[in-house]
Amino acid sequence: MENTTQSQPVIHPWVYVWRVDSDKTNYRRSISPRYIIDMVSRYYITKGISLSSPVLFGPSRKSMYVVPRYMMWYFIYKYSAKQSLKSIGMIFNRDHSTVINGIKRLKNYCETEPQTRQMLNDLCTLLKVDEYGTP
Repeated sequence: MENTTQSQPVIHPWVYVWRVDSDKTNYRRSISPRYIIDMVSRYYITKGISLSSPVLFGPSRKSMYVVPRYMMWYFIYKYSAKQSLKSIGMIFNRDHSTVINGIKRLKNYCETEPQTRQMLNDLCTLLKVDEYGTP
């Protein structure tokens, strides 16, 4: 019988990786929400948009702040382990249905706006994740 127990996670300040002992090529990578928020903020600062905490977590509905917020929600939901929509909403002082709507809107923006699609691809590269596959 194969040994399929999971070893202890290799802990890094931002990224947690669990490896299955029986298959060294099979692993699941989880990125912390704090790291995602930090990297998306840094990316937008290089684009000339300053994202401070009051703007990110506040009620502003300006598109220059909303799209980065949606991207944070998308990456946290997709690549952060054990993050439910409710917990993401609690981080950003929103309801879970707002998070669902934001992720859907981001997907729609990516289909209709090439600039938003390029930003999403840039962030995938920055976070070292594959958008269509597993991280």
